[in-house]
Amino acid sequence: MKVKTLADDFDVYNGGSIILFHPLTKAAENWWADNVDPECLMMGASYAVEARFAGDIMDGLYNEKIHS
Repeated sequence: MKVKTLADDFDVYNGGSIILFHPLTKAAENWWADNVDPECLMMGASYAVEARFAGDIMDGLYNEKIHS
């Protein structure tokens, strides 16, 4: 059984003060809806997050295991 984290289901772009999280799968979209403020600003299809909050989000993504 291969184990990966949900972080594999996002493209992340570090823009300095703003970090963009682009969900690549439905699982990623669902995780975001369940774990991050629904009022999060979007830029196109990506969620824009202040850099000071991005580390906590990444921790959550890396801790979420997906068994395939």
